Amino acid sequence: YGLYVFRFDERLVATLLQIARYDEGVYDVIDMVTESDHVLALSQILMTADYGGDITRAAMYLSAGEAALARGQYTLAIRYFGLAWQQAYNAMPFAFE
Repeated sequence: YGLYVFRFDERLVATLLQIARYDEGVYDVIDMVTESDHVLALSQILMTADYGGDITRAAMYLSAGEAALARGQYTLAIRYFGLAWQQAYNAMPFAFE
């Protein structure tokens, strides 16, 4: 279900970007949403790495998301953060079972 969070946030930010044309203060909310998605993806990557999982693909998606965010492409950044989270989650070895 984790990926649904990113999909919801992607739609939310797309809507907020429409509102931002009339109220630039909305960018504070957009920044908070994208940063929380970045942290969520990064946390999963770090946890997977701690358990010995391969995070190569997840790290590539995270970097792509960071680059998109730097360009102001918020919804694309969230999509990449979701892919990073998913790749890291799938690479989790679940050694603790």
